Amino acid sequence: MESYDPQTRTGMRVSLHTFESSRLTRRITADRMQFGANAWTLHDVTIRTFAGTNVVTSHADSLERKDLAVTPDDLANVNIAPEEMNYLDLHNMVTRLTASGVRAGKWVVDLAFKISQPFAAVIIVLFGVPFAAFRRRGGLVLGFGLSLLVCFVYFGFMQVGKILGYNGAVEPVVAAWAGNIVFGVLGFALILRVPK
Repeated sequence: MESYDPQTRTGMRVSLHTFESSRLTRRITADRMQFGANAWTLHDVTIRTFAGTNVVTSHADSLERKDLAVTPDDLANVNIAPEEMNYLDLHNMVTRLTASGVRAGKWVVDLAFKISQPFAAVIIVLFGVPFAAFRRRGGLVLGFGLSLLVCFVYFGFMQVGKILGYNGAVEPVVAAWAGNIVFGVLGFALILRVPK
């Protein structure tokens, strides 16, 4: 869908693809799609059916699709940033998008980050304890500078993980938790080396 207007519940320039065993068997394109009476109605429809090397094309003024699991609320939520949703809302959206056959990779990554990001405070504290010892020996400026550097590197690492997750290079859970695991281990190692 090229664009969607939540006020009129209308999507413009829609394309629906049907796959069987990873092979495209049918493609429906419509100039617009509108929700009404608990179903989507496509207008100015072109249907292409692929059977081997043959392509059968037909046209229709309108076509009602009651089998589409995507609701107007789902499409309205797509324009809402994941940070603006709570965990349950984001989880429900991922479930509905996945059930309707939409690739929800970006949203799955954001869902995994909803759980992993609160642990950032724990990671920062793990590094704060050893740097407090550096502050006693090297001064306030050195401790503050090291803490700031670690925070930038940590959050940069997390953003790289998120981008890799969005691109599908790594699994969403790995993208969300790799930074916490790496910096958590480093933090514990530094704590063990702090002079008693």
